[in-house]
Amino acid sequence: MSAKASPNNGAEDVKNWGDATGNKPHRRLSVMRKMDTVHHKALEVADENMVSLRPHFSTGDTRTHIKTHVVLKKIRKLDFVNSSVDLMFIVSMQWEYPELINKTLDVTKLWTPDVACINADNLKAEYETPWYYPEHALIRQNVIFQGTIGNESSFKDFPFDNDCFRIVVVLEIDTGDDIVKLMYDPNKTIDDVLPEYNSRQQNEYTLHRELTMVRRPNVAKYVNLKIRHQRRNAMPQLNRGPSDFDIRRRDRGFHLMGEYSAVEIRVHVSRDYGFYLWKIMLILTMICVVSWIGFFLDDFGERVNMSLTLFLSAIAFLYIVSDSLPKLGFLTTMDKMVLACFVNIFFTIIETFLAFHVFKNKETRKIMDEGSKYLFPIMFLLSTYGNMFLSLYKRHKDFQKTKKKFRPGISNDLLK
Repeated sequence: MSAKASPNNGAEDVKNWGDATGNKPHRRLSVMRKMDTVHHKALEVADENMVSLRPHFSTGDTRTHIKTHVVLKKIRKLDFVNSSVDLMFIVSMQWEYPELINKTLDVTKLWTPDVACINADNLKAEYETPWYYPEHALIRQNVIFQGTIGNESSFKDFPFDNDCFRIVVVLEIDTGDDIVKLMYDPNKTIDDVLPEYNSRQQNEYTLHRELTMVRRPNVAKYVNLKIRHQRRNAMPQLNRGPSDFDIRRRDRGFHLMGEYSAVEIRVHVSRDYGFYLWKIMLILTMICVVSWIGFFLDDFGERVNMSLTLFLSAIAFLYIVSDSLPKLGFLTTMDKMVLACFVNIFFTIIETFLAFHVFKNKETRKIMDEGSKYLFPIMFLLSTYGNMFLSLYKRHKDFQKTKKKFRPGISNDLLK
């Protein structure tokens, strides 16, 4: 957005120069105010060749130092079954070009960094026209991303699972740290990264804003592993070969991002399991409880007919709710709970057959029925709700582990 003079009095156009409407104190420093600008008539015309060049931070550091801020505007759908998240987020950047101070220019010819999301699935990027503030030689640009990102998930504890999705933003991808150095805006907080209204937009998931973190991706971890491997297999000291620095530089070429050219946002979520308990498990539990009435009946036909009817009802009910369950190649916690209900009903039929047609003794049948009145409910509770409580306990432990392993918030190394 270029700076234009007002046709009436020659004053600056507030819409183009920025405004001072920020209500939070920490935002006021990051937004240009009207009093910080200069009159358009006092500016000189910049050299067109210089405008298109990438600014260097200093003589010794030819990289462009860029402050960034990422804000999640909308999380439309968390689809962990298909390993994707549909969302919209904005990457805001600002950098300085001291050689253009107090000059007018065509902002469309300014050098701007390429921004990429390394875990993009079907993501579209819209680059807004950069804003230029001549008094401070400050350039700002927003990039709006909309679409889906990929994210691998584990469903072993479904529907009592917790997970996180990542957004990895890279500037000047596949150039390492040779072109830009990325830093985070110190005036921003986690509340600015993940606004509270995102939590209200979610129905099936809870966003844990207190666990949200912004940090640099751990690129050095892979590099250090290769360095240690090189040291372990190194020749004697006189014939060691390349130095650690050379290995770092060489291995860095295999990465799409550098140590200082990317930022990672991790958002932790947990599934709201109330739907699955009330709409699925409660009804299946009722069916199992009704099947135990057969232990009080003395007629073989009545007991078998009732158990078979309940078994078929449970199968029909499962087909109705199957769309709510993920289709995976392994058993989740919900699968184990549902199967435990079917097994319980199935064994009531087996117990009836054994009592009437195998042992054929009233005293034996009476003993079996009396024992089954206690054994089947206990087995049901242990196999069904025991799995549920184990998953809930594991979920709690995972949250505690996340708090200890990671530091929520914006990492300090992003501010340097």
